[in-house]
Amino acid sequence: MLRWANDTAKKSHPQTTPLRSFKDPAISSGIFFLNLVDSMRPGIVDQSLVINPANEYEEQRQNAKLAISIARKMNALIFLVPEDIVDVRPRLTSTTTTNMELRRLMQDACAKEEPVRKQYMNTVSKHLPAKQDEAAVIALYSSAASESALDDFVAATKEILNLESPKNPLESVAMEILEDVLKRASDEDDGAEELFSLLMNNGRPKEVIIALDEALGNLSHENVSQGEEDNVTKLCLLVHGYSLVLPRMVPRRVKAEETVNSTLTAIRTAANVSFVQSHESQEAEAYFSSTIQLLSNATEWCATDPSSSPDSCK
Repeated sequence: MLRWANDTAKKSHPQTTPLRSFKDPAISSGIFFLNLVDSMRPGIVDQSLVINPANEYEEQRQNAKLAISIARKMNALIFLVPEDIVDVRPRLTSTTTTNMELRRLMQDACAKEEPVRKQYMNTVSKHLPAKQDEAAVIALYSSAASESALDDFVAATKEILNLESPKNPLESVAMEILEDVLKRASDEDDGAEELFSLLMNNGRPKEVIIALDEALGNLSHENVSQGEEDNVTKLCLLVHGYSLVLPRMVPRRVKAEETVNSTLTAIRTAANVSFVQSHESQEAEAYFSSTIQLLSNATEWCATDPSSSPDSCK
């Protein structure tokens, strides 16, 4: 991935200094990523907007902001902000670079008029054959989402999960993609709801719970009193998510009953009476159905925790 980025950036900008790693301080100026996107699509960067040299923090931030803006124009979903480039956060910059490489692979496949499903299977097999590659999974997801091909991403992911190997592409990505998956599922994007369930069943439980808690907190801060339909759908999905992932948790320092009570309190905050009553009976029924399933699964889970009393979750 690093070699590809260095080689690509040099195509249109031979003077580009190669990166030694994704911790290289040279990343902070934003110039490398500007050269990278400009080499991928020559002329897309207005050089009059580039600050070079960029020695001050704000100058570097402006370059980084420009690079991110252009990458998004190239239909890439970017999971970082300008400060991540300026502060040289290797995990996020490597994810972005992987995303750009995958965009190029997708474009090559499209030029050959390969079926979309084959494109993603080829790309998955290229990036996930030998080890867990979280950056590649996130980049694959963002590419699939921007191409309205989540169903293909889901199909490819399910095939990997069904292989007889320890490879689990969804193990460590919930905190990065769950919020976006949730939004797409509430908008009924093809494949998004199934991917949400796959995340609940295959993501690392503790990370999934953290991601769900954050999404639920964000929902609580929205103007739910207006009873927007997408908020009801999101809430139902979140409740369903908790019902899937809680039984996979292993109680350690925090008792199962405490985790469940905390979760139910947060759900009640998001789902006040006026929020539910302002909707048609079908939507209210979906919410209560999800909640009943959560209560059932949570009760069974509490029973597996030796430190919890038998009636603690009833």
